[in-house]
Amino acid sequence: MANSRRKRLEREIDRDARVTTSGFVHEVVAATLGQLQRVSLASNCPDPVDMFDEVDAITRKFRNFHRRLNDARINRRGERDRDAPPPPQLPPGLRPFAYHGRYLGAFPSVEAFAHACIDPARPEEWASHVDLTQVGIDLHLSGRFWTVDDDGVTHAFALGNDSPPNGHAPTDNSPTDNSPNGNAPNDNPPTAPPALRTLNRASAGARPWRSRREPSPPRDESARARELLRAAGLGERELAEHMDHYVACYVVLADHAWHHLRAAGMPEWLLGHADLAALAEDWCVMGVLTTLHDPEGGVHVFAHGDPLACLP
Repeated sequence: MANSRRKRLEREIDRDARVTTSGFVHEVVAATLGQLQRVSLASNCPDPVDMFDEVDAITRKFRNFHRRLNDARINRRGERDRDAPPPPQLPPGLRPFAYHGRYLGAFPSVEAFAHACIDPARPEEWASHVDLTQVGIDLHLSGRFWTVDDDGVTHAFALGNDSPPNGHAPTDNSPTDNSPNGNAPNDNPPTAPPALRTLNRASAGARPWRSRREPSPPRDESARARELLRAAGLGERELAEHMDHYVACYVVLADHAWHHLRAAGMPEWLLGHADLAALAEDWCVMGVLTTLHDPEGGVHVFAHGDPLACLP
């Protein structure tokens, strides 16, 4: 009995360490690539101190995640020895971990688990521009879920709300479906269990535990846009037709994607993992957006439809 408990604890420690390490490396690499892009595109070399501060902030954040996961493991020590029967859908090798919470099912990968947590109304559109690996890692680090890999398959548990390991107060939007889901591993991403289907709505109303900094609000500079269009040679009729679709002026085009998706209900924690620049460029290719770059800074955006309504 003592030997089995020790092996279970070792496996839990190993899993939390792997998730924390993967998340840390993932973010450091992303920050490094961002710095490389700025160095290659900027006329002046970016301030190295900014890079040092960014890496220091990532290090502090993941130190906190590591400590919180360790504290949560200690706090749940008494629950590990409960004799509550595990759900029948849980594979025998995973039954020692049943105390973590409701078993949500098996997924082919951590990316498939993350995919199931994205708004099911338009998962493909959002998933194609979201870093699913980091989303899956963050869902584990957030303390709302605990995942474990077993023979290449990711199993997920929804943790209880009595004492959230991430230190945030519980919300009444947390998943409440108590029936375990028995998804079997396969080659296709499984349908999101009922408890996961509520995640997007829940996160939208809760305090985000991790999010990208909110961009500057859009500015109504229609007079400036009209001036630039007239300078480009547009006649009054064509200019008026174009201005009928004017949205606003943004610092960069990606900011428009952020505000549009946020208004559509995409939660901030997910926006923090989206490639908003690529998404906005796709909308331009679709013909839903046209842009006008301002020589004095910023980009004027014209919307010819809702890009999210153009999905098949």
